[in-house]
Amino acid sequence: MNFVGRHADTARQLLICFLFAGITACGGGGGSSASPPVGSSPPPPPAPPPQDPGEEIIDNEVTGSVGDGPVVGANLKFYNKYGSLLNSNTSDETAGYNVTIREKGKNYPVRFFASRGTDLVTGAEPDFEMVSVVMRASRKTHGNLNPHSTLMVKIAQRLGDLNDVNYVKARGTVLSKLNFGLNTQLVADPVDTVVDDVTAPILVKSSETMGEMIRRTRDALIGTGVASGDAVIDALSADLVDGVLDGRGASGASARVSAVATLTSAQVLTEAMVNDLKVGGTSATSRMDDAIRTIQPNASSSATTGNVTISAEMIAQTTLAVDAAWALTGDPALDSLRSALRSVSAGSKPSQVRGSLPDATFALGDAVETATYGSSSDLEIVNSTVRLGQVAEPAPDPEIGFTVSQHQVVEGGQVAIQVERANADGPAWVDYEFVQGSATPDVDYVSAPGRLSFADGQTSKQLVVTSLQDNEAESAETLQVHLVATSAESFLNANTIAMVTIADDDEATPTVGSATLSWMPPAEREDGSVLDNLAGYKVHYGTSQSNLSTVIRLDNPGLSRFVVENLDQGTWYFAVTAFDADGRESQFSNVGSKMIL
Repeated sequence: MNFVGRHADTARQLLICFLFAGITACGGGGGSSASPPVGSSPPPPPAPPPQDPGEEIIDNEVTGSVGDGPVVGANLKFYNKYGSLLNSNTSDETAGYNVTIREKGKNYPVRFFASRGTDLVTGAEPDFEMVSVVMRASRKTHGNLNPHSTLMVKIAQRLGDLNDVNYVKARGTVLSKLNFGLNTQLVADPVDTVVDDVTAPILVKSSETMGEMIRRTRDALIGTGVASGDAVIDALSADLVDGVLDGRGASGASARVSAVATLTSAQVLTEAMVNDLKVGGTSATSRMDDAIRTIQPNASSSATTGNVTISAEMIAQTTLAVDAAWALTGDPALDSLRSALRSVSAGSKPSQVRGSLPDATFALGDAVETATYGSSSDLEIVNSTVRLGQVAEPAPDPEIGFTVSQHQVVEGGQVAIQVERANADGPAWVDYEFVQGSATPDVDYVSAPGRLSFADGQTSKQLVVTSLQDNEAESAETLQVHLVATSAESFLNANTIAMVTIADDDEATPTVGSATLSWMPPAEREDGSVLDNLAGYKVHYGTSQSNLSTVIRLDNPGLSRFVVENLDQGTWYFAVTAFDADGRESQFSNVGSKMIL
């Protein structure tokens, strides 16, 4: 049964040849040259070949603003695509700069970096290097540097190259997943948006909020080897190549950094929503408003952080981050906060929501600490919430029991009885023993108690009952197999007894059979993408083609064959599905059938 089949598109090349006709003039005479006819002019000289536009050297006047909080006195350096230094500059007292880049168009994009200087909100040097980009040559360009631009450029580079496609993809990821309060209707791109009375409060507040997330993540993890804000940004950009902050991106992504960043985001976002962002442990509202007046000295009195409305992206980001914190700790204060967040409307001002959001400062702090020092399972709770976009369903209880309670075997044969557990987290074991019925132990069957051991991630095991051959004609006999004990972290469900009937082969033909299924392991997903985390298969079967209600889970991606035992007389129908490590399952394979006589 082959349940994944895709035909790759064949790439075709079409070669087009242009044929040029040469024109040759032929005439009499013996000279090496001929005079032009009377009254005509000599032919014009041939036109020079057109210049490659990429070779043109362009003076590009680049202006912009530098800001986590606005940064004055920052050192700026501009490099072409090959890493050659083109120019340097320093941000002025309004955190702005103006520099001319003289470079060929083919040597773009131009990256530029900001370091050192003084952050007007923190009063100190910035905690990480900021980077931005000018994608192509122009006569005039606007280019801001801020935490948003830094992540955008680094994500685009991790996608393979800093080109238009990757830049747009990276920008979309940052603006939707790490928005931190940007109103995308007014700030469509944090790089090329001109800073004015309207945009300055938005850029200052959102940049400072993201910057504080980076600082808090660094501070929480400094004891685990994350020593700088730059290290945090590098880990986040590596993770975000797939558009999700869940610890599963490119090399360099960290499940712990991503989880802690999500939870510190919950802290700073809820503070920013009520316009009480803490920077350095104290409210930064007045410092941000002072910084806005510094970079826009003629701004109106309404140009303040308190008038920055709450964007839809900010609400979505905050709600998901708080959901992740609640999923990790189960704190009732976080449950109250997540409920309140669902009543916040986009376009609201901080003053309109301040009284409706309960204070969960301590609960969020506990969540950050739990993730900082927690297990991989703790981190996965946070990251899977982000990955799914919602709180994951709680894991099933770790219960163990028989899948089927009635079994048959012929004298001298064997029957495999399947035992399943609902939760495959960690190793587990279950003990079983035989209980005498009408069949006699060690005369009609092998009676030997035993233990089944489940590996981490394994959900099913089989124990084998062996019946013994004799030459006497006798009626069917029975025995029972009981599950009697299990490991400390597990418990037995109600299905702890399996009945086995031994049919006499001297008198009757067994009424049970088996079916052997085989399939081709899939290499692609149904959309044609590479399947790189196949986890196993499920065998679905039943006596009706439209109701394959019995399921056997096979947690082994290397299987391509399985025997279904203990099938009664009649026609049975079978199909196979594949599932990956994230729990996504394929469609049914083609349905096969077998008649048991």
